[in-house]
Amino acid sequence: MGMSYEDAEIVLDPGTQKPRWKVKFTCDEQGSRSYAVPLGENFQTFDVLMGCDGARSRVRESQKKIFGEARCD
Repeated sequence: MGMSYEDAEIVLDPGTQKPRWKVKFTCDEQGSRSYAVPLGENFQTFDVLMGCDGARSRVRESQKKIFGEARCD
């Protein structure tokens, strides 16, 4: 399957105090090979955390207005 989101917490940048997301995810063998990430539990920090809850979601419509056409690569 690749990567699996587990959890996230807000952390502050020590220099700017800007909020960021520290994301906990797990990576299987396929994801480890594809993305050069260690197998198992990992953490990565992001400035923005976005998601979409399905093909019929109204979230897709609002994201399309802001970010353009949704892609599933």
